[in-house]
Amino acid sequence: MAQRFPHGTGLPAPDTANHEGFPAYTPDLRERIAECLMLGTFGNSFYASGRDLAAEAVDVLRRGVTEAPRFVAQAAVLAREEGYVRSAPIVALGLLTADGTEAKGYARAIFGRIIRTGDDLRNFVAFIQSEDAGRKFGGLAQRLVRDWLILRLDEYQAIKYAGSGERLSLRNILRMTHPKATEPWRNEVFAWLVRGEVGENVTQIRALEALAKGDMPPAAAVSEGRLPFEAVMPRVPAGDRATWAALLPHAPYMMLLRSLNAFGRAGVWSDRAALEYACRTVADPERVQKSMQFPFRFLQAAEVLQRESAPQELVNAVFAAGEASVGNLPSLGQGVRMALAPDVSGSMSMAAVSKDVTASGVAGVFTAALWKANPTATVLPFGTAVHQIRASSSDSILTVARAIQGIGGGGTDLAAPVEWLTAHRRAVDVLVGLTDSEDWAGRGFLAAWTEYRRTLAPKAQAVLVQLIPNQAHVAPTNHPGVRYVFGWSDAVLRYVADVAAGRTMRERIEAVEV
Repeated sequence: MAQRFPHGTGLPAPDTANHEGFPAYTPDLRERIAECLMLGTFGNSFYASGRDLAAEAVDVLRRGVTEAPRFVAQAAVLAREEGYVRSAPIVALGLLTADGTEAKGYARAIFGRIIRTGDDLRNFVAFIQSEDAGRKFGGLAQRLVRDWLILRLDEYQAIKYAGSGERLSLRNILRMTHPKATEPWRNEVFAWLVRGEVGENVTQIRALEALAKGDMPPAAAVSEGRLPFEAVMPRVPAGDRATWAALLPHAPYMMLLRSLNAFGRAGVWSDRAALEYACRTVADPERVQKSMQFPFRFLQAAEVLQRESAPQELVNAVFAAGEASVGNLPSLGQGVRMALAPDVSGSMSMAAVSKDVTASGVAGVFTAALWKANPTATVLPFGTAVHQIRASSSDSILTVARAIQGIGGGGTDLAAPVEWLTAHRRAVDVLVGLTDSEDWAGRGFLAAWTEYRRTLAPKAQAVLVQLIPNQAHVAPTNHPGVRYVFGWSDAVLRYVADVAAGRTMRERIEAVEV
């Protein structure tokens, strides 16, 4: 590989190349583990298929389980509890159950924190049985699953996840593990899942059976029978406006937010009182704060509503909730000079971080939210050059996010925002880059950033938020003045504040108790 950085610059020699063939750096094992777990790593990127990324992740995690099992366990817990990532932590847990004594100890310690639902359990068993795990379901994994069923599987979980999985259901898992609980009601739950028997002590299951027979109205099944909202909704005909309207007051906050379109399709919003109730509830600042959701979640919901031509009042209410959630965002503090550099290149708009959400969409929302919380920041959207943003920090988050997304296209030059700062003699304390790190169109980020720190801002810190898996980085691990943050959940915004304050993401992971 040709050396693109000139000799005598004092820059470390690259040891790899990215997908475009541009010189890059291989992160150390712990940074690779963090990236695999915090990003999930199993979706497609512009440059690699989900299958390739999954295979690479399993290889990294398998090595991590052997060499750094505690760190794998800590990163898996953080990814599951704060990163909204499910699949990768479950894979890590499965690998931990197969390794040596130390790894198995951590598997026992974190099992209940990773496996939180019946669907998680199904995915765990499916991984153990897969070619990637390379072994049969038995030993420690089987014992942990049996114990989880005995201690954690209740009526609510059984009802909610009874039908989970096309090939592997909770019924299959019960038949493989043969759990026996001390509580009669839990054994009745097992009997219902395996044989369809309805015992005397399982009141929620009895309510479900009554609902199925038409002996209990859906609204009563939720309010009196305490059935999961998700278990009742599929049994309500889409056009049954009266039933959907009766369910509305019983919907938990996040379920209401996710189901606004379902209520709309049922015609509930034709009732002015119902629409006003939904708008009040969704936009209630107290409920927004209790939901602990960041703008990203609300703006996703608003965009879906707009695609479905929902009433504008409802769209405005969801949008107001997104604005209210800014109170959950971290400010980097008074007097901190900050630049925000969202990557608007073509690869960002073509890479999905989750269903219906692109990396460019996440970068736009994160930039808008950070700008709202830190209004004096300089915003520098970039592709092969810095683009002007036609918005201000006083605009709504959705307006700013859309303005950023509307710029997209072209190649990636991570040096572009740095060179803009240099050319304009703009000294900052923190540069936050939101990117896939697929740098190739300029002289290279590290060369530009090193010069910037030497000539203009010696103590400046670059926080590179990696939104898409890419284990060819633009700087070596722990390079002075450069830190990576991995993820696309709202928790990333807190990690940015941590890193800007001098606490690395690795330190955040290593602080997790396991």
